[in-house]
Amino acid sequence: LNSGRLLSDVTNELFHRLGVKYRCWPMSETEVPTKVYTSDGLLSFQHYFVRDHCAHKVQSIVFEANEHARPPQGLLDYIGDPDLSGVIICPSNPYLSIDPILSITSIRKALVACAAPVVAISPIINGDSVKGPTSKIMEELKLELSAKTVASHYKGIIDGFVLDTLAGALTGEVEGMGCGVLVTNTMMKTLDDKVELAQTVVEFIGNLGDLGCGE
Repeated sequence: LNSGRLLSDVTNELFHRLGVKYRCWPMSETEVPTKVYTSDGLLSFQHYFVRDHCAHKVQSIVFEANEHARPPQGLLDYIGDPDLSGVIICPSNPYLSIDPILSITSIRKALVACAAPVVAISPIINGDSVKGPTSKIMEELKLELSAKTVASHYKGIIDGFVLDTLAGALTGEVEGMGCGVLVTNTMMKTLDDKVELAQTVVEFIGNLGDLGCGE
């Protein structure tokens, strides 16, 4: 960035040099630092996550300068492409990994207006997160440790939500939020598990599109 090049251009060049054929964009051409307010004071994300291994009790999370963020135009155009089949919000930490992206107003608005179905996969399985500090953060923020909490967090953005088979009993409650629901195995232990989940979610998106969701 100091050389005057856009981060999206650098990302594109790296992908090209590494032979990666898929498109990828950063969420912003400008910095949007994640800061974590904890019981021990304000910490940068890297200090909280890497240096201190998420040891501190989280009180809130903020994304500095997000109101001045400049998402790549190519990303916004891609989300608005009428030929787009769907958007998948992967089962990452909603509060540390997904929220920085959704905190950028133009990206959030683009997803809300997206003509294709937007689907999120729950990171909570059987009342716990598979890895990382998701469960710890939810408990410290006094949020119910449940997949339906995550579905509610994305309400207004998503058209569909993917529950693990162990959380199938929540189907009715999530559907009550106005979402289509897919119940399937979301625990990915092998490459085959990952491929099967991806194929199942893509098929789910196709079914939602047939029903007119996302329009």
